[in-house]
Amino acid sequence: MPTDKTIAAYPSAGCLVEFLSDNLPQPAWVLEDSPSFLKVYTLHKRETKLPRSRILPWAGPRYPADSSRLTMDEAIARHQAIREDIALNFDPVLLWELLQGEVQRAEALWLAEFIWSDPSVDQVAGMGRALLESKTRFRFQPPLFEIYTLEQVEAKERESGIVREREEILSAGRDFFNALHAVKTSGKSLLEQQKHNLSEGAKERLKNLLIIRVTHPEDQESAKIFEQMSKGLPANPHLPLLLAQAWGILPAHVNHYLLEAGYDQGDAWASEHRQEISSIAGISAETAEAASFEDGPYISIDSPSTRDIDDAFRLQKNSEGWELSLALACPALFWPFGGELDKAVATRASSMYLPEGDSHMLPELFGTDLFSLRQGQKRPALILDLLLDEEGRLLDKNPRQGWIETAANLHYNQVEEMIANTPQSSLYSGMLRQALELAEKLRSLRLGAGAVVIERLESEIILQGPADDPTVFIELAPSAPGAHLIVSEIMMLANAAAATWAMERKIPFIFRRQDIALPKEMQGVFNKPHEIYQVIKTLGNAALETVPKRHAGLGMAAYSPVTSPLRRYSDLLNQAQMLSFIEKGKSRLDQEQLSSIMPWLNSRLEAVGKAQRFRPRYWRFLYLKQQGAKRFWDAVLLEEGPTWALLSLPLEQIFLRGRKNIFGEKLFPGQEFKVRLTKIDPLTNEAQVAEAIESDTYVN
Repeated sequence: MPTDKTIAAYPSAGCLVEFLSDNLPQPAWVLEDSPSFLKVYTLHKRETKLPRSRILPWAGPRYPADSSRLTMDEAIARHQAIREDIALNFDPVLLWELLQGEVQRAEALWLAEFIWSDPSVDQVAGMGRALLESKTRFRFQPPLFEIYTLEQVEAKERESGIVREREEILSAGRDFFNALHAVKTSGKSLLEQQKHNLSEGAKERLKNLLIIRVTHPEDQESAKIFEQMSKGLPANPHLPLLLAQAWGILPAHVNHYLLEAGYDQGDAWASEHRQEISSIAGISAETAEAASFEDGPYISIDSPSTRDIDDAFRLQKNSEGWELSLALACPALFWPFGGELDKAVATRASSMYLPEGDSHMLPELFGTDLFSLRQGQKRPALILDLLLDEEGRLLDKNPRQGWIETAANLHYNQVEEMIANTPQSSLYSGMLRQALELAEKLRSLRLGAGAVVIERLESEIILQGPADDPTVFIELAPSAPGAHLIVSEIMMLANAAAATWAMERKIPFIFRRQDIALPKEMQGVFNKPHEIYQVIKTLGNAALETVPKRHAGLGMAAYSPVTSPLRRYSDLLNQAQMLSFIEKGKSRLDQEQLSSIMPWLNSRLEAVGKAQRFRPRYWRFLYLKQQGAKRFWDAVLLEEGPTWALLSLPLEQIFLRGRKNIFGEKLFPGQEFKVRLTKIDPLTNEAQVAEAIESDTYVN
């Protein structure tokens, strides 16, 4: 029998105590005591040493110190049962309602006296156990219990409810995700696969989880939840996307790169900025009405589908050289920098040109109409007047703002035909022939400066049929080498001239640099797949920054993006810097302001550029898949490793890696094969080379 039933202030040998183990109170018998530690005998018949700080504040009752082990076992078990029963039947809410708002913290014995007139140790311990479990209303801070306020309880109950909901949907969600995966792999309907009904709230949370995983794959919190819910499913970086498509949340062939970039396709995004757009359009119309435009046959060269026409030029050859005027679309003249429209456009960062359709950086009213250099329309322009010697070397450059009316919007194939077949006296043919002559001289100068020129097969992707199940075609693009040379060389000349002009005046500017040392063998013209591959590996990526440096690949001392202000935000910023200096004698942004923008702008350009690079690959691999596993494809060996060989499909513009042993014993770059592909996955841009035959031994 106990010798003392009161709570012991200083537990010693023979006293019953409790301590927390795995967050649960455990009774124990004190065998030995010291000022800092207690040696105890536990419910599980083990002896252990405990710091006094671990003992819960309801020690007792006391038994004779020399009691037998049988007595200890019986006492521990009996008090454990009594306290469990008290805890089970104790209502912590009742105690909390009596005290909340009045008492902030109190000892366990003091709290027990609100319920019992003379509480026993077992009653105090049982109540203490119940309070330890009531985590939304009480908090144990030894040796006291803190009583939460009503506001704190409501907040904790909300948090606890979220945790419970999360646990509930974890179980149901696993089954549901397995059902979705079966839909994707078996082709059966979700109704056939689903065994468990989900509440609307649970469905909404699961939908949000999948969308977050698709749009923000770097989000760590959702990653942990999704990892738990997708246990047992195949490891696949695109699993959230596949499940969302199986559910019907996202359509087949959705552009997940744009979802990750937060880039809205089409023009619907612009509706949120109607007021600013209308205001700019009105100012532009009033200014155009009063402005006079200059004479001269400006012409543009683009593809037939181009609606956002950034540039047009006029050219005249004289006895001393060339007079070239390049007119650039000029949205910066009226642009509301710092406004909500500007922020939205800056976030878009670039126009997007994809097989499924174009999405413009600017609202379409601006990009394809009011600022586009459309034939027969009066438009504002930033005009670069360039003077060149007979060999195409730049002698002088003079940017100015003016208004022009483009005489003709020509297409690449039209230009090619006019150069080849139209009599010299025909309209524009003379200027186009001169433009081609100048372009050839400009290219020769760049090659002399160590430039790299890559000439490869150009193919185009064509989608036919419904958006959710299109048929993909890849065709060789129409050849227009002369027209393309004119456009590319004039654009590079203009960008280099603008960079030099800004450097001479110390105007803060955005430059594109590729400041690397190119070996001699990597300079020149390359048109073979394996040579192109090695050159691209050596060149690496160019970078945007505010410090002028050489662009090795182009063979230019400095280069700045200015010629596409309708399509790239970097060009729009540079155009604004030029206009401000022309009109006011100083740039709009100083060096520090412009530099501070660059990290964010580069990150946006990278995110949007990723979609522009990888999305066409998706369609190319889907084309391969639609053609079936029996077809053989023309391939060229690029390089070999210890166990693998890297190939290029030149027309399809795809790189593939295959097992080296299927290509034969002697391999060399440029070697041509016919290859058959299996396990083609458009999402991962992967395919397995199942068979390879050297082209000269291939028999269909």
